[in-house]
Amino acid sequence: MKKLALIFIVMMLACAGLFAQETIAVYVTGDDKPAVKKVFASKFVAAIVNKGEYRAVERTDSFLEQLSRETSYQQSGAVSDSKISQIGKQLGADLVCAIDISNVFGEKYISAKLISTETAEVMKVSDMSENWEDLSGLTEVAENLAAD
Repeated sequence: MKKLALIFIVMMLACAGLFAQETIAVYVTGDDKPAVKKVFASKFVAAIVNKGEYRAVERTDSFLEQLSRETSYQQSGAVSDSKISQIGKQLGADLVCAIDISNVFGEKYISAKLISTETAEVMKVSDMSENWEDLSGLTEVAENLAAD
């Protein structure tokens, strides 16, 4: 009976490991308005959580605060993937999605990198140029980026 219980416990732990979701921290930067970046982050987080593949921690403010404290981020705008990875790990995330929203030639250019906090490896990159006129357009772009 003890062997059967032990086998059951081991199987449950193995199954829990198979279905464990990775935790992702999202941070949005760029030259767009703070409100746009905040809403975009919120819509993006909602989209990836609703897909059910990740658990998300929306740490945008905390992330930017740490970046500005620990680097010359506000002066240069340059942050290495390894620094992003390190801060993501400190925040308890397995992955970081670093999104940049910039205005280029009258269009919004959105780029995103998915970075492992364990290895600092860039696991996926996606970009798009879009213009949105309202909240529904912003939501659609965030959902499309999350799907990619």
